[in-house]
Amino acid sequence: DTHCVDPFNACIGGKCQCAPGTHRDQAKGRCFAVCPDGIAPLQTCRRLFINDVDMLDNAATTDSCPIGYRCVTYGSPYIGHCCKVRCPYGEPDLSQSCDAGAQEEQKCRPLTHFCMTLSEPGWKTSICCPKPCRDPLPVYHNGQCLSIAHRDDPCQTDLQCEGGVTMACVLGQCECKLGFQPRRCPLEEVPVIDRCLKKVELGERCVSSKQCGDAAAECRFGICQCLCTFKQT
Repeated sequence: DTHCVDPFNACIGGKCQCAPGTHRDQAKGRCFAVCPDGIAPLQTCRRLFINDVDMLDNAATTDSCPIGYRCVTYGSPYIGHCCKVRCPYGEPDLSQSCDAGAQEEQKCRPLTHFCMTLSEPGWKTSICCPKPCRDPLPVYHNGQCLSIAHRDDPCQTDLQCEGGVTMACVLGQCECKLGFQPRRCPLEEVPVIDRCLKKVELGERCVSSKQCGDAAAECRFGICQCLCTFKQT
């Protein structure tokens, strides 16, 4: 390789050829870099190696690339070229920031977007990506938007059951996985996600329909109320 002095050259099969991940410009007779997705890079860049944990946590990006791009390096030193960051769904909103110090109106909107972060030791970059689904049906599965479900709630897939980490969708209902147990609550309380909440009467404040304690009642607008086809007696 020491004999192959041109940029992006490597000694392959006894000949100086374009290194893996690069292409040859036939007209100019030289090799040039390409991004992992095959697109030409925007510009050269350098990563800003940061050893301060707080600064690393709060900064949206720690390289010299513009928003929406990340610095793909060639190893050490931390230099490379800027490649576009791709959201898993849709196009990023470059007007919204993932920087913790950004003004509130400029921060990535959690209702419709999320901050996707790529990171390595001492470096990271974040971008504001759209959610394929949003509340009250935030779970995306097989082209559908589904609701979050909790223990004993109806479900279609494990993902609905609070992410499917400790629960699974068994016969259409969220149940604890093997090795996990439901939270034990006092008789006057009911388990809701990771908390025990007080049972309430019709007309009292609530955060979950489980608190209402009646199959004909639901927590609507923060108050336990009868379902539409029922009346209080």
